[in-house]
Amino acid sequence: MLTWFVLAPLAVGLWRWWFRVLLRKLQVFGFPLRRVAIAGAGELGKRLAQTIDIHPSMGLSIVGFYDDKLVVDSISVRGNLETLIQDAKNGQMDCIYIALPMSAEKRIKALLSGLTDTAVVVYMIPDLFIFDLLHSRWQNMAGLPIISIYGSPLDGMGGVLKRLEDVILSLFILLVMAIPMCIIGLGVKLSSPGPVLFRQRRYGLGGKNIFVWKFRTLKVPEEPSTTPFGQFLRRTSLDKLPQFINVLLGPMSVVGPRPHSIWFNQQFRRRTPKYMLRHLVKPGITGWAEVNGFGGDETKLAQMETHIAYDLYYIENWSLWLDIKIVILTILKDVF
Repeated sequence: MLTWFVLAPLAVGLWRWWFRVLLRKLQVFGFPLRRVAIAGAGELGKRLAQTIDIHPSMGLSIVGFYDDKLVVDSISVRGNLETLIQDAKNGQMDCIYIALPMSAEKRIKALLSGLTDTAVVVYMIPDLFIFDLLHSRWQNMAGLPIISIYGSPLDGMGGVLKRLEDVILSLFILLVMAIPMCIIGLGVKLSSPGPVLFRQRRYGLGGKNIFVWKFRTLKVPEEPSTTPFGQFLRRTSLDKLPQFINVLLGPMSVVGPRPHSIWFNQQFRRRTPKYMLRHLVKPGITGWAEVNGFGGDETKLAQMETHIAYDLYYIENWSLWLDIKIVILTILKDVF
């Protein structure tokens, strides 16, 4: 199982790399590119053109922009939308990307009506950049197209892979660290009277309350100061080891946004835009924000906004590779 966990993402990455190399080689030897026309020379059209330019492996070649305005932001337009229909009938392109704003509904309908008399493949780019999207994607609900505005990368197969990763890593760590954890527990007991473990209430997936376990680093409640042994545990992050039990049981992940205290959540969710979106995934023992220097103890608004930006970047760009990278960076950070 561990071999599959390592080799599966490696095989997918190698396949994608090989396919891109193959496309480049075919283009060098004259392999025909798909000719693309862009209807709309505004912001959507420009972003599409930039995407095509920086990804030659897609095998697309832009024949030109078409817009009812002959010049848009210094972009030379090949013709208006009527000209586009005529050029499509004459076979001057293989596919058309409609990149017009939602406000141009009449123009879009007229263009689509005219293109029904052609054999050109037509794509529509939804004008959703007016929204601040998070892991947006299309879904089909019994034939009804739906797009998520704030989505999670861990729905469907992504969630299965993530859970498999969590179970494998947490079992491995708990087995390897079983004896050291017993020794740490004995050290906690000898350092001061009280329980070995303590739990803290945190926000989990969907903003629901969960309890997170840690080795106790404080003295008895009457003396809420850190013990010398507790300082060592905090400095080395060994106090977090019991959280792998949380991971194995399901409320947490190995990698994800760090769970903040309830006080932090109550304070910053009202002051920091998109703060609660970090709870679209399970909280983690380590995370992208933490390896970039944000451990969850920020008290200034600007610091917390940067922290949240790192958390949302993780959600937007999640992959097994990113999780592996974060785990490696965490080990290097804690060791060195």
